Amino acid sequence: MTARAVRGTKDLFGKELRMHQRIVATARKVLEAAGALELVTPIFEETQVFEKGVGAATDIVRKEMFTFQDRGGRSLTLRPEGTAAMVRAYLEHGMKVWPQPVRLWMAGPMFRAERPQKGRYRQFHQVNYEAVVLLYECLKELGLRRLKVKLSSVGTPRTGRATTPTCGRSSPPTGRPSPRTPRSAWSSTPCASWTPRASGTRPSSRSSG
Repeated sequence: MTARAVRGTKDLFGKELRMHQRIVATARKVLEAAGALELVTPIFEETQVFEKGVGAATDIVRKEMFTFQDRGGRSLTLRPEGTAAMVRAYLEHGMKVWPQPVRLWMAGPMFRAERPQKGRYRQFHQVNYEAVVLLYECLKELGLRRLKVKLSSVGTPRTGRATTPTCGRSSPPTGRPSPRTPRSAWSSTPCASWTPRASGTRPSSRSSG
């Protein structure tokens, strides 16, 4: 029997590895110039970190996590995304008493138990920073042109408050259902099941020629 990489994973070497290293180095240069602090978290966390941080009713938590029990019976999960782990680290290390805002970024492997396909892997690498404009600058620094960033919206504080009480109904006045959202998710995260179309909100995009 010949050992092979697990389906949905890949080895990095040569030109592809150099490109990977260049992307991370560029992110480090741009983000740390903006005052961001690099954070390295474990590749696995207690499962509740993602259930609470991502949402128990989301597809990521319901279908796409690699979850296992350790010898002590604790439920652990390979991180499917970076934000929840960053929030956990922020709270655990008392960063809320640091001078605000605390700017954190991280880069590393993430894991999703989804069907592998071209360009989509069960282990993939991601740069996390919660400011779209700086990630946009990272892409420009890498030489990418003709970029367009599209942002969705859950509405303004006013329209969001107006929509929240109704978004769990079967036929809310503002919005359209996502056909892939199971009914069980409507009750726990109802607003995630609808795309807002409230007055005063519209998609936003930014382009680079």
